[in-house]
Amino acid sequence: EQREENESKLLLNLAMAVWQLCVIESKKDQAFAQLTETNAIAFQLQEACQIYTQENETLQERLKQAMETLQRELQTKEELAKELR
Repeated sequence: EQREENESKLLLNLAMAVWQLCVIESKKDQAFAQLTETNAIAFQLQEACQIYTQENETLQERLKQAMETLQRELQTKEELAKELR
């Protein structure tokens, strides 16, 4: 009787171990899928940041050029005003 009880406990423990392995495998697959999705999102964010940075640099360059043009125009107008005096 003790032997049967021990065998039953052993079988129950084996069954629980197999079940836990299945659960762990399922969780591992879920974690891998989440990791893959997270990596895809990170890549998209990185691309968006690069595009934003490039556009920001372009806008800063345009602003610099506009300011230089404005400065030249102001200087030209000041020179004309001096000549008209």
